[in-house]
Amino acid sequence: MHNRERFYKRPIFRLLALMIVIIPLIILVVIRVSASAFLGGSDANITIDYTHQIRTLDPLAVGGVDESAYGAPNVLINDPLQQQRLRTLGTRYMRINLRYAIAGNPRSPLICGAHGCDTRWSGDAWVNAIKALGAEPVLEDPVNPGDLPALVKHFNKDTHNYVKRWLGGINEPNMHGQNGTTYSQNFNVTYDAMKAVDPTILIGGPTLAWYDPGFLQTFLKISGSRVDFLDFHGYAQGATQQLSYPALFAKTAQYETDINNLYRYVREIVPQRASSIEIEVGEWDLDSDGHLLEYTQFTNVWGASTIGHILRAGAIDLVYADKGNLLLKMGTELPGGSLDQTTPMYHALGMYTGENLFRRFGTVMVQATSTLPNVEVYASDNDKNIVVINTSATATQTGKFQLQGLSTGTVAQWRKDQSIALTAAPRLLNTLTINNGGFSATLPPFSVTTFVIDPNSSSSFTVPPQGSGSTPTVLAGTAVAQTAIPPASPTPTTSATGNACVGDGVYVYRDSNYRGVCENFTTDIPDFAQTTVGNDVASSIRIVGPYTAILYKDSQYRNTSSTVTANVPNLSTLAVGTDALTSLRVQRR
Repeated sequence: MHNRERFYKRPIFRLLALMIVIIPLIILVVIRVSASAFLGGSDANITIDYTHQIRTLDPLAVGGVDESAYGAPNVLINDPLQQQRLRTLGTRYMRINLRYAIAGNPRSPLICGAHGCDTRWSGDAWVNAIKALGAEPVLEDPVNPGDLPALVKHFNKDTHNYVKRWLGGINEPNMHGQNGTTYSQNFNVTYDAMKAVDPTILIGGPTLAWYDPGFLQTFLKISGSRVDFLDFHGYAQGATQQLSYPALFAKTAQYETDINNLYRYVREIVPQRASSIEIEVGEWDLDSDGHLLEYTQFTNVWGASTIGHILRAGAIDLVYADKGNLLLKMGTELPGGSLDQTTPMYHALGMYTGENLFRRFGTVMVQATSTLPNVEVYASDNDKNIVVINTSATATQTGKFQLQGLSTGTVAQWRKDQSIALTAAPRLLNTLTINNGGFSATLPPFSVTTFVIDPNSSSSFTVPPQGSGSTPTVLAGTAVAQTAIPPASPTPTTSATGNACVGDGVYVYRDSNYRGVCENFTTDIPDFAQTTVGNDVASSIRIVGPYTAILYKDSQYRNTSSTVTANVPNLSTLAVGTDALTSLRVQRR
């Protein structure tokens, strides 16, 4: 036997040899875990509780944008790049200001109404352009609200180009000298006349220039028995001025406080309608006239913070506006800029919508807390996303995440920070491992990070049965697409009940026999990739109310189609088939 063989035959040296091999491997594993994974425990500084569901979000809540109608000769109707940018963003809800060219004369041309907008195009063209994005329009005539009944008749009766959501009354009455009593009395007259034309529409107000508690309380006392949703605007700096970073971030939290207080007024003044009146922030931005911070990373962080606070309070947000804020109107606003180039505010919304890069924020808000200074966190279920915002301009933080109700899995990390070009999309950094419900991640200064949890991640939480008292709070006034909370496993269980949508429309379900994620549609959908249900996954459909649905296999209403006028429990019985729906036409009978 060679001396080397004798050496390794001795027990003590065998052990030494084994340790020489194993110890480096242990060190490598420890380094890897410490760098990318936090194993959960009491020293977590960010906690996401998937067993504590706060509320179900309105399907319109994420991705709302005001249509400015600015930028002639290149506007939404004729600008393919603008259309593509807004589709990529996942825009779901858009406000447009329309009016008759001659006030009081519905035979005159119907055109856009914003000061300086492109009046070459008809009001029908504007509405069709919004619908072609897969977005739901909300219409207003804020200068001549007496013409609104004629507008309802034009779209919903004469042309059958149905519009469900409307704003009544003049725009920003508290800025234009109209008090709460006068506005509310006029609103009631307009509301009744519009509903007489089409009682199925929803009408909101009072579209205040800023949150005005006294005006809102007066409005609820006089018009609370009528109004379908409340709308106010919020510009953090008013007109152009320069507030400090801390002051501006305090304003984002104020949105949440104001919305919560407004819901309280609804419960106190019209308690019988508390479950049916919803709230939207119909315009918001740093200020109303452009600002020095508009094209800086601060705006990306501030915008993401604002959206998070609005969603957590249970409201719908519409940032003002598309061209001129989310997209460059001329291209000269930035050195080396170009027409329709994306901006920091565009990507603030994108951290929630996914920009076609990653899955959008889910339909249910869950409890999310941070003990880190200057770090905000917002989390969703159905699907599971976590948006983390470091509002500090200088401090890097390490987030140690504890996911209650989730044990193992993986999470993709997408980020927008100061190292990424202002006009560039979020960047995929890596995929982290969830161990024992925990992981860790670095949070750079002025950064927004979206963590997208893989749906195959393992859950330790069982969905409570309906009526158990643990179901999520439903957002007041939600008129469409209430979805059940599924288990973390992608396969729904029989305990996940309560999938039915709410209100009239075409209910599209991911699973057969009207199960799984459900979304209600009352307008055309050119591409189901932009919906909560998703592309090529629908398996059953219900028709509620006077609607006909035309289902298409391809986007933009192409290829094989099937017309549906009654409930279909399994789409495999149709020519379109199951797991194939890609676009949808909705016709009101």
